[in-house]
Amino acid sequence: MLANARAGDRVELRYAASKREIVPLWAELHRQCGRVVIASRGKPRNHMIRLDSGRRFVVPCGNLMKL
Repeated sequence: MLANARAGDRVELRYAASKREIVPLWAELHRQCGRVVIASRGKPRNHMIRLDSGRRFVVPCGNLMKL
């Protein structure tokens, strides 16, 4: 888990198998890589990620692994 992300960090999105079964978008995003665009410092700790495909998502820090 990447708790203290900084803008520009390379990350990989990870979602638990039980969650991926419920939300199809999370299954699609699982194991995709990208860069942190905006790193949150307050609560909630959600970071904006730009995937290598160019799409942007806001993701909780608990779903990010540093590459």
